Amino acid sequence: NMQIKDAADFSSITIKVKNDGGVWKMQVEGTKISARWRGASYSWTDNNFTKNADGSFTYVVESPAGLANDWGVDITENGSDWTWYRLPDKNYPTVGTDVTLVAGSTTGSMQIKITDAADYRTVTLTLKKVEGNWVLSTSGTAKEETPHTVTMKGAAWGNWESNKFTFTKQDDGTYAYTFTGDDKAGLAQEFAFTIDNKDYSNRIDLEVNTNEAYTMATGQSGNNYKIPTAANYSDITLTVTFTNGTPSLKVTGTKDENHTVTMKGAAWGNWADKITFTKQDDGTYAYTFTGDDKAGLAQEFAFTIDGKDYCYRTDLEVNTNEAYTMATGQYEKNYKIPSAENYTDITLTVEFTDGTPSLKVTGTGDTSGVESIDNECVKIVAGKGTITVSGATNVEVYTAGGALVSREAESHVAAGLYIVRTDNKVAKVIVR
Repeated sequence: NMQIKDAADFSSITIKVKNDGGVWKMQVEGTKISARWRGASYSWTDNNFTKNADGSFTYVVESPAGLANDWGVDITENGSDWTWYRLPDKNYPTVGTDVTLVAGSTTGSMQIKITDAADYRTVTLTLKKVEGNWVLSTSGTAKEETPHTVTMKGAAWGNWESNKFTFTKQDDGTYAYTFTGDDKAGLAQEFAFTIDNKDYSNRIDLEVNTNEAYTMATGQSGNNYKIPTAANYSDITLTVTFTNGTPSLKVTGTKDENHTVTMKGAAWGNWADKITFTKQDDGTYAYTFTGDDKAGLAQEFAFTIDGKDYCYRTDLEVNTNEAYTMATGQYEKNYKIPSAENYTDITLTVEFTDGTPSLKVTGTGDTSGVESIDNECVKIVAGKGTITVSGATNVEVYTAGGALVSREAESHVAAGLYIVRTDNKVAKVIVR
């Protein structure tokens, strides 16, 4: 096997094989390239690039701020004179941008400048020949943020006492504080921040869990934040993120799903808080009414939720799947269920959506479609899916269209209108 011992010294190698009078001969040609860069902020000292296996050249600049000033690249191929390369025009790149370089003698060419180089801890310069042109690529490693001091103050806490809450730096470089209890409630009043000894605020009513990065600005005296919905959450976390030294604010929270739901009405103790609802596994609050309590639903009633009265002028229907409105400030505009007597039991369910309650009504044992016909000894009862006849020798059950469906004393049929003939009676019944 053959080896080219100095292959690593060349950026490209061409191998030519030819038959010379019956003898195969091989010719090896290589392009030997060297590259360096120099700049005004670096005393125009030569800095040699390192050649890579793919033919590209790289250099890691440890103090990159000077790359924002004039600099350029020198390249020599196969021992030729060094050629100075620059930008083709004044469109100065930023880190992460590729640019095609031109010879310094090109009309309109400019020295290289990377405008945002100072924003990075290191910048890597990469040169590669692409279709005969030298292309400069750059990448950078971000600077570590200078530690910040983030505190908060507000109207609810010691009358704007300075540095009331100190935020903690998180692993991702953000600064956060979680508010609970009375401190959380204070977020509904105006508050502001002190960051690195400067006051930051903005006239904004903040929303929770929107993923919005809210603006934070200095010189906003009297223009402060507040979170009007703070009471709807068990905890709220404020997070300050710095982007190139500029802070922004995010608000996240955990919904407070623990509520106290009670009910009162004209039928129960003259509007005393009679009935307490139980929290269900799905987070709703429910109570099932039977007997005399169920009968009382036909009279006016209202709710007390978390210490506030809720009602609305609505005659509620059962099993409609409608979510009925519940509102405060509706004195004497109360609910009632006129059809309550038609059900064996009725369940009222209160569901909370973003802290706002709504009401659903379900029932079982609906007797509204039952027709009972009693004539002397013959009794016909239509219930849910059944027709029962007692006291008759002969029974015939027909559809409304006249089709005979049963001659049994107890017929199981689909919902609809039926005609029942017995010994001495004809009756129309509705089966639910």
